[in-house]
Amino acid sequence: MMKTHSRNWCALAMAVALPTACGGTSDEGESPTTQGEAALRGESSDGAVFTMSNDVQANTVFAYHRSADGSLDVAGQYATGGLGTGASLGSQGSVRLSEDGRSLLVVNAGSNDISSFAVHGAHLTLRSKVPSGGIMPTSIAERDHLVYVLNAGSNSNVTGFSLDALGGLQPIVGSTRALSAAMPSAAEVAIAPRGLGVVVTEKGTNLLDVFELHFNGTLGKAETHASSGAVPYGFDFSSNGTLVVSEAAPGAMSSYRLGRLGAFKTISATVADNQIAPCWVVVTHDGRFAYTANAGSSSISGYSLAWDGALHLLGVNGITGNMGQNAKPLDMALDQSQHLYAIDAANRVIDGFAIGEKGSLTPVTSATGPSTLVGVAAM
Repeated sequence: MMKTHSRNWCALAMAVALPTACGGTSDEGESPTTQGEAALRGESSDGAVFTMSNDVQANTVFAYHRSADGSLDVAGQYATGGLGTGASLGSQGSVRLSEDGRSLLVVNAGSNDISSFAVHGAHLTLRSKVPSGGIMPTSIAERDHLVYVLNAGSNSNVTGFSLDALGGLQPIVGSTRALSAAMPSAAEVAIAPRGLGVVVTEKGTNLLDVFELHFNGTLGKAETHASSGAVPYGFDFSSNGTLVVSEAAPGAMSSYRLGRLGAFKTISATVADNQIAPCWVVVTHDGRFAYTANAGSSSISGYSLAWDGALHLLGVNGITGNMGQNAKPLDMALDQSQHLYAIDAANRVIDGFAIGEKGSLTPVTSATGPSTLVGVAAM
């Protein structure tokens, strides 16, 4: 039985993972401003959006200023101090904002390390670069100043770090845990609400791993659960803890409930979106809607999400957001002012949509990005 603890830290065509469709130091800045704090309270204020180049010679974060209407303007570029791979990472969450919006976390898959920045609006200050604890870090997660990174290369694992008040990272001794297989083609790591564990999706084994989370930030043994559908990819949690997971092979989404003592329950199993290769997932902050990016059909599909975690497709054809002919939507992010941002890897842009009261998506912006866009975070 898996015991879980609540805690408070200060301190992708169809090869094994549908790789074709799904993407197979600055000066010290001013301290965090009320702008970021207002955004976190859900007020309609300006904010920022971040992506990275994943460049093999020098990985770089591209920052954009976000206006209240959702439009984006280039704000700057910031070297991570590490290296990329020059291609899609086949993962979700390679660029993450901390819950409080004060830190940005980025993986450097080509140099096996991770970088953290202090966030001041659209301005970044590099705070640390540390070894990731494994090979090819592709996804990173944070909750309550606890950070876990997914190392998806040989001897795949997850490794933990603490995030300090200034945005620095320190490794947690004894935190590394192996996945179910040496290289299960894992897609994402995230920390569940209420201390209910650390979750990883394994595309190659069709498993969902739930690691017990201890008070000191280390992990216990993983409970493995079969995904409702093949190739579980990206996922997100609702405000009440529902786990929503994309299934790239059948073209669907499923929802699950995590509970104490290792409890795990399927709520909605393989709800089709009638599109191709849904891979990336976001759930709105109010928990009412979930969206998935369909890498094989140039679209975003929306679902309503009931309080009990049940999923219902919005519209018959599953196209809630149309990204245009030949687009390849990959990673997505939500800001705090009802906007959804999605990477279009084919056209090298970030597209922004306003989320309507009934879950509709209305285009509001399109901003040019680096030659390889990987990961996106928004505030």
